[in-house]
Amino acid sequence: MKPIKLASLLSVALAASGMLSAPLAKAASSAFDGTWAVTLYTPEYKDPTDVVARAYTFQFPAQVKDGVLHGEHGTRGQPAWLELDGKIQADGSATLHANGITGQREYNLGHIETGKPSMPS
Repeated sequence: MKPIKLASLLSVALAASGMLSAPLAKAASSAFDGTWAVTLYTPEYKDPTDVVARAYTFQFPAQVKDGVLHGEHGTRGQPAWLELDGKIQADGSATLHANGITGQREYNLGHIETGKPSMPS
């Protein structure tokens, strides 16, 4: 079965939700280096065929080192696992890429079955 492309929908949701909150640790070599608390919110989404993917929120830590963010939610390789990566610019803006494994069907676009990998954006 063809992998789903999850990252583009997550990118829009991340930009709208203000995904980085206050740093949990003192900054190191760049202004944003340290441990951050991530809140990823994806709103309910109704596709053109009227299938509704339910909204969900993940909260997890992420590390920024030398201005590069990496965070993971869940257990790598297991359903509902998510990896978030990207470069933080000097002004605090970022393009983040999400990759992972689908969780429960009712939260997946098109109700794709549980355990399917997403494709890198």
